[in-house]
Amino acid sequence: MAQYLLHPPAGEMPPGLRWVLARAFGPVEQSVVGPGDADVVSLAAMSGLDGRIGGRVPAGVLESEAGAERAEEFRWRYRQTAAAILLYQIVSDEVNALAGELGIPVILLKGMALALKNIVPLGFRSSSDIDLLAPPGGDRNLQDALLERGWTAMDVPRSEQHLPPVTHPTKGATVEIHRIVRGVAIGESASATLEELRSAGELEPLDGAPGQAFLPSDDVLMAHLLVHGLGQHLWSPGSYPQLRLVADIASFGWDDARWRAFLEGPYRWIEAGVPAGMVDALRQLAASLSAGTDPRALWESDDDAGRLLRHVILGVTDRDYAKSLRFQAVSGVVPASGSRVRSLMRAGFHDILWLSRGQVEILYGKPKSALGYWGWRLYRPFDVVVRAVRYGRSWLRVKRGG
Repeated sequence: MAQYLLHPPAGEMPPGLRWVLARAFGPVEQSVVGPGDADVVSLAAMSGLDGRIGGRVPAGVLESEAGAERAEEFRWRYRQTAAAILLYQIVSDEVNALAGELGIPVILLKGMALALKNIVPLGFRSSSDIDLLAPPGGDRNLQDALLERGWTAMDVPRSEQHLPPVTHPTKGATVEIHRIVRGVAIGESASATLEELRSAGELEPLDGAPGQAFLPSDDVLMAHLLVHGLGQHLWSPGSYPQLRLVADIASFGWDDARWRAFLEGPYRWIEAGVPAGMVDALRQLAASLSAGTDPRALWESDDDAGRLLRHVILGVTDRDYAKSLRFQAVSGVVPASGSRVRSLMRAGFHDILWLSRGQVEILYGKPKSALGYWGWRLYRPFDVVVRAVRYGRSWLRVKRGG
């Protein structure tokens, strides 16, 4: 049997989650008991499902089950999400055109790819930024050209996979320019480059887009989503709404034959960082929810899908369980270079030993003076030790609680 990694506690199902899951995934025509007094709007937003519910469930059904005020809130969030994605498309066209002027090919990734390939309907899925891939060297040239046009870069270290995010001067959209697709080993390297994807025939031209813009094949897009959700963020549910990944999988609509073809072929690109048992659990959860299975029955079950569901929710709402995951979150990240030690050393330096000014502001707030940045840098290693002790205590409490 494929290795399965999650062992969350049998915590209580949050009020309203049953309704949120039924309306985000289940058949629209299926009768669902209303959420009562539960704050389902906030719960759905935390899970990345608010726009999806507002877009897929008829307004009359929402109003009869959740009340007129909450129904309108869901519909507003759906419209707001759709507007944001349309804005992102305008900005990505602007970046594509500039890349074309510079002779730099680019690939739209993740959320933008899902929208542009019409896998996820407009407004169903929010994105925090625009991810695109450029060839090594071209990434820096493109970013420099954006900065010359008034874009601003965040004061954070360059990661193994992308440059510091840059923000449009007037539209507020943020772009991350990647040089690799982390953890997708389609060629000889541990993380695919643009040229490796092109050589493997895994790119599709983006029709009507300016410049040399491409989209990844469905197999590459699926592999990247799995690495991102299950490889990079599995142990940090609070850093990424992982029910949004479940929704992405459901949106692909793959049948058993299509999944079998993926697992027998393209899955090998990511098997080093994504256990097959986790992919199976994700598939089971998406399929069960989409078929209309009672979410409470899934929550209370001890099968892989049920444990995954509890993990992604309790990893946010249960403080002890969330803290108990921090050690795995640090050590379990999929390395970009193939060397986990190198990735950990790089992260340790930038996250513990030397914080940029931007990192200080994100972690501790903006100091009143330049000296304050140095104070927080000196304090950071001690803070990490104290946090590690707290996380260890939480881990022990969760283990003792079964």
